Parts: sequence; structure tokens; C-alpha cells
Amino acid sequence: SVREFLEYVRALRDVGVRESEAPTEAGSAVQLMTVHKAKGLEFPVVVIADAAHSGHRDTASVRFDARLGVTLNLRDRGDTRDDDRRPAAYRLAALRDAERDEAEDRRLLYVAATRAREKLLISAHTKVLKGGGLGASGWLKLLGQVAGLDEVAVAGTPVEPQPLPLAHDVGCTLYPWREEQQAMEQAADHGSRITHHVSQDLIAPLIIPVAETDPKLVHPPRRVWRVVPQTKRARAPAWVVGTLVHAALCHWCFEDEKLEPFLHPLALEVGVVDEAEIHTAVVEAKRLLRRFRAHPLWTEMDAAQRWHEVSFSVIEGGRSVNGIVDLLYRAGEAYTIAEFKTDEVRAAADLQIHIQNEAYDEQVRRYARAVGVQLVTKVHANLVFLNVGNDIAVVPVNLADMEEAR
Repeated sequence: SVREFLEYVRALRDVGVRESEAPTEAGSAVQLMTVHKAKGLEFPVVVIADAAHSGHRDTASVRFDARLGVTLNLRDRGDTRDDDRRPAAYRLAALRDAERDEAEDRRLLYVAATRAREKLLISAHTKVLKGGGLGASGWLKLLGQVAGLDEVAVAGTPVEPQPLPLAHDVGCTLYPWREEQQAMEQAADHGSRITHHVSQDLIAPLIIPVAETDPKLVHPPRRVWRVVPQTKRARAPAWVVGTLVHAALCHWCFEDEKLEPFLHPLALEVGVVDEAEIHTAVVEAKRLLRRFRAHPLWTEMDAAQRWHEVSFSVIEGGRSVNGIVDLLYRAGEAYTIAEFKTDEVRAAADLQIHIQNEAYDEQVRRYARAVGVQLVTKVHANLVFLNVGNDIAVVPVNLADMEEAR
């Protein structure tokens, strides 16, 4: 209802739920981030995309200036005459705003360009002007003034990649628009005398069929939360408890005095704002974590070398296999995958049927094949159920059929 929705929004505001920080470590993956997010970080290769973007024209009717105060554009909006008819105070405030924006824009460009340790790639669009010059805007214009791009002249509209000689050993290639390429192809098909070679895509389309979609890589469906629980006993959904448990396992956090402050913000982050639901979710997660810590497998893992939330992507049989392994650990010379499950299974006798119904065994076999390819060694795999009756169940996954297939 509308009342409950407003209560939900009010609760979100009160608890101060905010977007989490962007990860600073992603292995060999590509990271997309704003310039502000990239401050203080460095990467071997940095790409500045859409460097010719010049922002939007500021058409504000009211401006606030520390020295001039509030200034107004009193000109009639229907008046299309030049800007000289605007009030002088407003024009001065607009000029000061433009100077501040330009200074901030230059600072952002400096931050963006200095994030690269080895190579900086600039991607931007431009137009060929009369006389062969290039029309640049935004950051491309500033960079081009340094590299000599504003002094380059090209002969006509390019129809194939054209290297441009620039200063300071800067490499630059001018590529034609795809529409121009298609026009050249159509003209050639109709018997035109044009014989220019039309280039293909810069990079051939990467189309690799995906073997299966890892459930962990699929975003959960949007859920509607009630701020006030429907029942007197508030109980958080099982997937929330599972999220909290997996977060604690990922950070290998089991101490009771640390779990409460660690799990409470995570519950808020996934959308739970009712304190009673948060409390039950944290209590249930702590119960499962205490149970696992008392198990001998925890002792074995705690003493081993561990890698948590291991992402992988391999090509297998011409298909892409992607996934995230909960835990990969090394005890002695043996590598073992542990996939944790918080599903509630009432009896151990129902476990095998549950594994087959959920295809957990196939999921772990897929992980084992991928990790085995990466490590070039045999890998063991276990399904670790944390909520089977009142106990822990460790189910070794049979990989013999996988070895025969390999």
C-alpha cells in the first residue's frame, strides 16, 4: 500500500543505506568507474571513453555566487536576441561559474590521465572540417592542443583507418563512422567507381556460447519488502540469512563480538529495514556459523591456505564457462573446493534428492573442471550443507566421471 511504501522509504532514510564502495581489486578483470572513484588508484592500462563529450549548456535562470549573491536572468524567455541584453551581474556570475567548471574539468582530466602506469587510451569522436582540420571538443580538445591534433589536416572524409602523425610519440588513428563504411559498401554494390577498401570492425565480435549460467552470476529478482512484518514473529527470508552467512564465510569472520556489527549493515544493504527481521536474520546466521566453527572441517580450512569467492572464466569445448567458487583451499599439496549451502534440509536422508533436484553436483563439477584447468592439477570438491537438521553435512562430489570425460 502507499502507507507501507512511505514507511519503507522513511526507514531507508533513517538507517542511512548508501551505495557501497567500488572494489579496488578485481584480479585481471576490467573495472568501470568514474574519475572520482579512481582517485588514488593506478592501473597498467587506462581507457578514457567519450573524451569529446563537452557537457550540457548551462541555462539556469538563477545563480548563486559567494561574492555577487543571488543573480537573476530577467530577460524574457521568448527573447531570442544576443546575451548582451542579460543583466551584467548575472553575466558576471555565469562567467565565474564557467571558470570554476573549466578548472574542475581540467583537474578531473589530470586525475583520469595519471591513473595509467603504462598505457593511456583515449577514445573520442571528431568531425572533419572544411580545409581538412579536425573539430575537437571536451577533453579531446585539451589533449589535442598538447599532442598537435589541432594542427593535423586530412584529405577528405576517411573511409578506412588513417594513422595521424602527432607530437611526443603519441599514436593516433582516425576511424570512419560505420554509416560511412556502409554507404561505401552500398555504392560499390551498385557499380560505383569507388574502390576504397572498407575496413572491418576494430575487434571482431566476440560471440562465445555460454555453457550454463552460474546461479551466482544471475541477479536475484526484485523483491517487495514490508516494513512491518505480517506476523507477530518477524522472520527474515532464507536468502537473506544465506547472504549474511556467505559474507561472513568470505571474510572468515566467526567471533560473536565481531559478527553483530559486521552482519547488521549487510542486512540493511540487501533491503531489510525492520529491526525485528534484521535481528532474526543475524541470530540465524550466527547460529549456522557457530555450528560450522565447531566442525572439524573448519579447523582444517582455518589452518590451510584459502582463496575466497574465486571468480573464473574458461573456454571449454568452444563454450564459455563462468562462475564463482565459494572457497578454494590448499591443505598440503591437495586443492579442495568447498561450496557452502544454507538450504534447510530436515533430514540427512533427503540430502541426495535435494542435491539432484538443485543440480548442486553438476554445479560443483563445473567448478572443479575450471579450477583444474587453471591449476593444471587434480582438484577435490565438497558440498558443505550448514543446515541439515541440527548438524553439518559434508558431501564429497564424485569427480571420477569427469576425469573419464577429460
